[in-house]
Amino acid sequence: MKSLRYILAFIILPLAFGTLSANAEENNPLPPPKRGEFREGRSERPIPGLTKEESDQVKAAMEKAKSDTAVAAAEKALQEARQAARDTEGDKTDKRKVVMDAQEKLQAAMKTAMIKADPTVEPLLKKVEENRKNDRDERGERGPRDRGPKPEKE
Repeated sequence: MKSLRYILAFIILPLAFGTLSANAEENNPLPPPKRGEFREGRSERPIPGLTKEESDQVKAAMEKAKSDTAVAAAEKALQEARQAARDTEGDKTDKRKVVMDAQEKLQAAMKTAMIKADPTVEPLLKKVEENRKNDRDERGERGPRDRGPKPEKE
């Protein structure tokens, strides 16, 4: 009787679970996204706070802005800051500050280039920023540079 349990436990059950996992792979043909990649359809969703048409307009301006030299320089500076933070020893907060500064410069360069490419997106960008700020305030979160006391919930 004991040997029957061992046979069941070590031979039959793994085979059964192996077929279950094989079926799971067949049902989900898309592999999980790799780091830095996104699943299909993510870019199809509208930007929160904007209509589909407004979102498409902002995304088109963003695509045009990616070819701007200031944006390319800011992206390169961000990559260098990240690499330097990985390669050097030291305080993590200092490294984060350098990377966050580079990210802010990239965001500012991207915003400027988007407005230069299509001036009609400026009010839309303000609308998105206001929407994000309101969401953050509702959740009681602070921005990355806000080091003051947390606002009290009512």
